[in-house]
Amino acid sequence: MRSSPLNLVLLTILAVGGGACSDEFSGTLFINFAILPPDTTSLAQVAASGEIVRVPPRASTLKWLTITGGAETVVDTAGSFGTFDVTIPLNLDATNRLEFVARDDSGARSELIIREVLHRATL
Repeated sequence: MRSSPLNLVLLTILAVGGGACSDEFSGTLFINFAILPPDTTSLAQVAASGEIVRVPPRASTLKWLTITGGAETVVDTAGSFGTFDVTIPLNLDATNRLEFVARDDSGARSELIIREVLHRATL
């Protein structure tokens, strides 16, 4: 799915088809992005923010987000309401295949979300 930063308000990626990654006991996680990295940038890092939602809900669940494919792996623990706000360092002058996955302490996880970001020193 492609979006420009100008028209991106909220992007929700949901597991569809046979994509559930958890069993009935542990539930499933979804990542709702408020800010998604752009397709192309000259910046050395990009931001992503949003929330991790668990279905069915469960009180006191620790959730975290892991992002790979940039210059380094980023792991962020979501806030008490499942919110996250991360900065992702990019490989310079390269296409960065950013892979997002959320997990919680019950064993639930989200679908893998992939976002390609092209870094160019000059645009």
